[in-house]
Amino acid sequence: PQLVAKELPRLRGAGREDLLISVHAYAWTIAGSSTLVLGIIAGNLLLLEDLSNQRNLSVGLFASLLAAANVWSSVRLGILTGYERILTAQILSMVQPGLVAILGALHFFVETSLPRFETILVIAVCGSLISTALAVLSTPKKAFGRGLLPNSLYRIEYRNYIKSGLILTMHQFLVNAMTQVDIVMLGMLVSPQEVAIYHVAARVSGIVLLVFGTASTAIAPTVARYWGARDVLQFRRVWCTGGLLAFAAAGAVAAVIAVWSEEVLLVFGHEFIAARTTLMVLLCGYVVLTAFGLSDTALAMTAWAGRAVLAFAGANVVNIVANLVLIPPLGSVGAAISSAAAFATLALVLWVQARRAFGFGGDVFSALKTRAGPRKHENREPF
Repeated sequence: PQLVAKELPRLRGAGREDLLISVHAYAWTIAGSSTLVLGIIAGNLLLLEDLSNQRNLSVGLFASLLAAANVWSSVRLGILTGYERILTAQILSMVQPGLVAILGALHFFVETSLPRFETILVIAVCGSLISTALAVLSTPKKAFGRGLLPNSLYRIEYRNYIKSGLILTMHQFLVNAMTQVDIVMLGMLVSPQEVAIYHVAARVSGIVLLVFGTASTAIAPTVARYWGARDVLQFRRVWCTGGLLAFAAAGAVAAVIAVWSEEVLLVFGHEFIAARTTLMVLLCGYVVLTAFGLSDTALAMTAWAGRAVLAFAGANVVNIVANLVLIPPLGSVGAAISSAAAFATLALVLWVQARRAFGFGGDVFSALKTRAGPRKHENREPF
């Protein structure tokens, strides 16, 4: 989905709408292949189970259907994002969890013939299918005009797409690892109580990253489109404005959480008041990250996604090494300090790489300068 959301606007910006078919064909090829692989894996797993146990069979069937439905739903939402229907895509992405939450809660009050777990799986499958259908209806009609014509398949650059897709997949994996490795290492090095304290602090402070990530998702396809059009002026304005708004929103959320941190932590129980120091350290690290702008988005949505991957890999290494040193004496606070240091390192490296790639940065000060400067003096030369 990330690759589709990147390539569709890039080709549209470059005026190569005749090549959009290749992106669609690649997306459906990957979705179909993934579904086939999931089916084979599910079939083999079921053969290892006791098929006389009807529950094993039903759970395996529903879980396989859910995985396949999620693949097709994510690809379709990626296509919708690629046509810059951002709000629609985000709303549709909440259809499945919303249905699961509502109908799952109703299941406690309404008796069904299916056990509770299988009912949740069925609801999740239905949510994915509904989300996919609504995404199809919301996608611009011109996206379906060409179809998968045999004489167009020679344009599919599978090698380049697979390379870009692997880079973006590794990028997403490393992004997720940044927020999970601390919990794993705390569990290995100290007590479960410290894990619980850090988990609560990370979830509360993660609201800041959610706000920041929302801004990134909103501007990513537009950044790719202006990159494809080689329009430096609009590329820089969208990137810097998005980073400035993301910093303002994330900073405001961080300030609210910091001021009312005790009240927020009390929601989880009196014993989690001890997470306040951990929470403050994490908030500081996230604010530093947001101050350097959306460099990650600009790199990932252009030709330098590999540089973002290296930056995240380096930050994960810093995080792991710092955890090994700080967690044993400081517990959850040590893990928070390690994360804050890793995010600060990540922000700095991404900023440097973005300046090298584009010739200008997307940090708060550069964004303010861009917004305040006279437009007639801005660079209008192509990349």
